[in-house]
Amino acid sequence: MKVALVQYKFIPNSIQKNLAKIDRVVKKVLKENKNIELIIFPEYALLGGYPYGKTRKSAITKNSPIVSKLKNLAKLRKINIIPGSFILKENNETPRAKARGFLSPITIVDQLHPRTKVRGFKFGDNKYYNSTCFVDWNGEILHWYYKNHLWADEKRVLSNDNTDKLEFVAFNNNLVAIQICADLNSPSLSSKYSKDINMIINISLWSHEDSYIYKKYVPKNIETNIVQTLTRARAIENRCYFLYVNYADKQTIRTKSEKVFVTTSIGETMIVDPYGTIVAKTSTNRESILIYELNLKSTNY
Repeated sequence: MKVALVQYKFIPNSIQKNLAKIDRVVKKVLKENKNIELIIFPEYALLGGYPYGKTRKSAITKNSPIVSKLKNLAKLRKINIIPGSFILKENNETPRAKARGFLSPITIVDQLHPRTKVRGFKFGDNKYYNSTCFVDWNGEILHWYYKNHLWADEKRVLSNDNTDKLEFVAFNNNLVAIQICADLNSPSLSSKYSKDINMIINISLWSHEDSYIYKKYVPKNIETNIVQTLTRARAIENRCYFLYVNYADKQTIRTKSEKVFVTTSIGETMIVDPYGTIVAKTSTNRESILIYELNLKSTNY
């Protein structure tokens, strides 16, 4: 299966502009490359970066016109796509939010169904999640994913799934797990994946400035070391491909108090094979597209 990983430089704080740019990138990829089956964008690509101080205003719902446009894009271009993540708003009275029990530890999904036992912050009757979706080439959403391990400011304003229940995407006779950024750090999450899985996809907004959280001095390359080491470890322990997709260049952030700071992408968009070898990787943190054909027969050895 041939895939395209887009190390994407987003347009700050504009869903509409990023949606239009994503469509242009998809069109370009498909024009220049034959037989691409899946195109993947990084964390917050659709949203245009993390919306500091604007969580509620930036949120969309599953019935949003933006979601309809994403579905139309995939159907028009005849491509499976993970469009990066966004802030998803769910009413606290939805079946997902009201559920209290657990389903089986592992569930393969081909269509939407309620998830269970959410925790986190809410504004009124709503909860907000860092989410993404898998849209197939027919314009159908096969799966919604909710980030488990929130990072930094996200912990103050977003909810996380925080459940033992895992859901995978089943498409083209393959089994795919989706992660968002800091989910990579969780060995417990990875250890619960089925050994029949073919690939793990992690979409990230990973910067050099993430190292500021540490209490002691760390090497400047600590973040690249973390990503390279953990992606390889997750591939080996699950005997599957690991596809890591990061944002490009820099993100300028303006907080609610009008403070401005910049984060710099570590780049490192890469593909790791089931044996832990990095078989394809971007050379810089600039915007670029990584094309690679996966040999899925090599998984589950």
